[in-house]
Amino acid sequence: MIFAVAREAGGLCRLRIEFSAAEVAGVFAEDAGCLEPSDARLAAERVQEKLVRGGMAKALADAGLEPVCRPSPLGVPPLPRQGAPFAFEADASVVPDIPLPAELASLGMPQVDAEPAPLDLQEAYDQLTRRAVSLGEVAEFRVPRPGDVADVDVDAEAEGSPLPELHRRKARRWLGQILPEGLWGPVEKALFGLRQGESCELAFPCPEDHADPLLRGRPVHAKVVLARLWERLPKDENTLARSLGFKDAKALRGTAAMRARGKAAARAFLKAQEILVDSLLEGLDFHVPEGLVAWFLGQAVQRTELWYANFQASPGIASRRDKAMALAQRLARPAAVQEARRHLLLLALAGRLGLAVSQAELEEAVRGSLHLGQDAAQAMAWLEEQGELSLRRNALLAGKALEALCAGIRS
Repeated sequence: MIFAVAREAGGLCRLRIEFSAAEVAGVFAEDAGCLEPSDARLAAERVQEKLVRGGMAKALADAGLEPVCRPSPLGVPPLPRQGAPFAFEADASVVPDIPLPAELASLGMPQVDAEPAPLDLQEAYDQLTRRAVSLGEVAEFRVPRPGDVADVDVDAEAEGSPLPELHRRKARRWLGQILPEGLWGPVEKALFGLRQGESCELAFPCPEDHADPLLRGRPVHAKVVLARLWERLPKDENTLARSLGFKDAKALRGTAAMRARGKAAARAFLKAQEILVDSLLEGLDFHVPEGLVAWFLGQAVQRTELWYANFQASPGIASRRDKAMALAQRLARPAAVQEARRHLLLLALAGRLGLAVSQAELEEAVRGSLHLGQDAAQAMAWLEEQGELSLRRNALLAGKALEALCAGIRS
């Protein structure tokens, strides 16, 4: 294989790769025993895929280039033929030249509110106590109180189709002082006005952060039945606290508050990091490769994709998946572009600071995503063959750069 690399502005690299006729024949021979002679086109397509994928990966490695996203061939490469050379062109992108401030230590870490929200406190308390609580059915005919547990039947529809996550039987809800967010907030609010066996009908707008963008803000109609009501035992909070190893209820609530503060502080620090990097990006204009934007866009729409995967058997769901995915991608694109800009800036910072990812660190990261029966060496080889190993390395490198930037500011 021979190749040439032309470096262009903005980190773009144009690759021209050529395989000799003998190399092409060798790849054809690898699949010779796997396919019938009548599968000539399929054989050519398989050889094309191997040559293009392997050629791009080898050319970039031999040129010492670390792509920031998957390289892609220009246009549709021709199908290779026996006895003929095979050539194609591809685009790859590396970190562009990004001007960074001369003195990073002079930057200040943004201040972000790190106080836990009331819902954080309640969730921390429930997580601590749930394993020590038993349930006793409420004998009296009364409405729920904060601290009760309700078995609920819900039928809900939006846009003329059942809303799957609110189409439930015997959904168990742990009721608290604070109403949850999302679809269950209006349902739980209604429960506090019902007695066992009673029902009500609700109408409310679908939350704007719902996974399906086609439903956001659309009217939801639900019928709610309070099937059974339970109370948590023991009722006495000091007894509950001692059963968990705490001195009293005050100590129990203190630990719950500490956990909630830790969670809120971690969330606030992530937000501060984001604001800090965005401040460095202000006024900077540089090329952002579409492949990198597409990668972050894929992450951004995972909730929508998973929602449709989970509920595809529900009536009316599968038929609108493509429309919903297209809308989700359109809505998420501005944030994905900004995420790609942050990533490139951090990689440029890593280069300036001389940071690197060791082989051991890369193997450890890969080890966390092994498939059944696969070892780290096999996973590394597969990722390298797919051109994804450098992307994993870059993700670790960007994380290191962000840690170094924040550590330098705080020190």
